[in-house]
Amino acid sequence: MYMFTGSAKKPLALICFAYLVIAFGVFSPVLNNTFLSDDYLSLHRILIQKKFLLEEFFRPLMDVSFYFNHLLSGLNPVSYYVVNILIHSISSCLVLLLFFLLAKFEDAEDRLFFSALAGFLFLIYPFHVESIAWLTGRLSSIACLCGIAILLLTVDHKNPRRTFFLSLALFLVALCGYESIILIPLIILAWSRNTGPPGGRPLAYFIAWSLVTAGYILFRFFYLNELSNEYIYRLFNER
Repeated sequence: MYMFTGSAKKPLALICFAYLVIAFGVFSPVLNNTFLSDDYLSLHRILIQKKFLLEEFFRPLMDVSFYFNHLLSGLNPVSYYVVNILIHSISSCLVLLLFFLLAKFEDAEDRLFFSALAGFLFLIYPFHVESIAWLTGRLSSIACLCGIAILLLTVDHKNPRRTFFLSLALFLVALCGYESIILIPLIILAWSRNTGPPGGRPLAYFIAWSLVTAGYILFRFFYLNELSNEYIYRLFNER
């Protein structure tokens, strides 16, 4: 991003590197894990049955990420967990950059410290462990990474049209992994009204976001014949 230039570029890069080291130090025990729970079902379906894009559980990003992981290292679970840690580390770096852009401090050191602390707390927050220690849980991590990246692109007003289309692409990727990201257009609308570029058109952009979201919902409806996945369907029917 064009905003990360000058004297701030080097310390931000060093902090990101420190996050990476800390992440592998904190989460290194998961490298001894094997595949767990739904991991076996996914790998069996992808590698043995050669089935992708399950209708009863539409999260194709899981199939794609597992398949490319298999191309890299076969069935060695270590590399799968390394990818999970890397995804979470990158998300923490994006949190750092986002807070650095939004922090309102006159002193540059205070701004950097506040941003570094925000990214660090995100990195070690215990609630994120499931997305790292469970391979299938990487779907929520990827959706989170895409969501933070979209917020960063929203703040960057240098080329609104280009960043807008890149944001839409990230939104579609995230939707293929975790459905809760579907609320991001509402966040973007509320944010753009206060932080958008001068002369911007937040309502026009929101309509474009809404059209993409509607297209995704219609695809799920006609492809799956329902809007909920298998877990939600069982939850409501069993009760």
